[in-house]
Amino acid sequence: MRVDWYKLIDNLRGRVVLCDVSRQLGKHEDWLCQFRQKKTAEPSFSDGLKLLQIHAKACPDKRREIIKK
Repeated sequence: MRVDWYKLIDNLRGRVVLCDVSRQLGKHEDWLCQFRQKKTAEPSFSDGLKLLQIHAKACPDKRREIIKK
């Protein structure tokens, strides 16, 4: 299974402020927006784990949407 990071960010966009999420990850505030614009292929392992945790809290109803088979 793989995570659809772009779908994850789209889900977060409607529920949390992306700049705040970027800061929680220790990144500059535009990091998630740049990631969404495909300037980054995949997050690092630790950043991906944190993103999954944030998504689970903010979007519990959309957990299955982000998994690619």
